[in-house]
Amino acid sequence: MNAVNSWLSLMQVTKSVMNEKGEKSLANIERYLQMAIEGYSDIQIFEMNTIDVAYLKVNKDTNTALLPPDFITMTKIGVNIRGRMWTLTLNNDIILPKPETICSEPITSVVDNDTTIDGGYLFAPHFRSGRYIETLYGMGGGFNVAYYRIDMNTRTIHFDGNVPNDEIILEYKSSGVKAGGAMIPRQAVPALKAYLHWKSLEYDTRINMNEKVRKEQLYGTELYKLKLLECSFTIDEYLDNSYSTMSQAPKR
Repeated sequence: MNAVNSWLSLMQVTKSVMNEKGEKSLANIERYLQMAIEGYSDIQIFEMNTIDVAYLKVNKDTNTALLPPDFITMTKIGVNIRGRMWTLTLNNDIILPKPETICSEPITSVVDNDTTIDGGYLFAPHFRSGRYIETLYGMGGGFNVAYYRIDMNTRTIHFDGNVPNDEIILEYKSSGVKAGGAMIPRQAVPALKAYLHWKSLEYDTRINMNEKVRKEQLYGTELYKLKLLECSFTIDEYLDNSYSTMSQAPKR
C-alpha cells in the first residue's frame, strides 16, 4: 500500500492483510473481502461520523426514489428550485395526499413569494460528477407536494405529489460500502486490518483460544484509538478555540 495515500480501497486493505498472514494465493480473497465489508460497515455505523450526499431521480410513474445501497438513515432531504435549496418535511401518515395537512399553493409559488431566510440547514460537502461541492445551504421547507415518507422494507422514498425537477438531494448516514466498492480513510485502516486478523481466526479450530482473544483485544485497541481520533478537535476547531481566547490587549 502506498503510505502517502489518504484513502485506500477495500481490496487494497484486504490484500495487505492476506500478505501479512503469509497467504501467497488469492484463492480466499472473496472470503476476506466479505469479512472486510462486514467489518468496515460496523466501524462506519457505530464508530465513525460518515455523512454522504446523493442526487436521486424520482420515478414519475410511482412518485418514488430508490435509496442508495449504502443508506443507513437520513439526515436531510432537499430539492433545488431555480438555484435555491429547500428542505422537505417528513410525513409518516402518507398513504394518499391529505389536503388538510398540505399547503394549497404550489411549491414554486411559495418560493417566489418568500424571499426571507428564517433558519436553514447545511448539507455536507461532497462530490458530484467529479466536482467537489463544499456545501449546500437548504432553507426550511415542507411545502405543498414536497412531503416524503421512507419505506425501509422496499428501501424507497415515497413522495406526496410531484417533486420539482424530478430530483431530490439526500444527505444520509452511510455504511461506507457502495455498489462500486469502498474507499477507506487512512485513519480507519489499522482498525479494519485488526478486525480482519481477528475474524479470520475466530472460527478456526486449529487456533488456540488465547490467540483469538489476543487478536480481539488488538482490534479493541485500534477501535479505541479510532474513537479518540473521531472525537478529537479538527484543526479549524482548534484554531477557532485558540483565537477566541486570545486577548487584544497590548503585551508588556
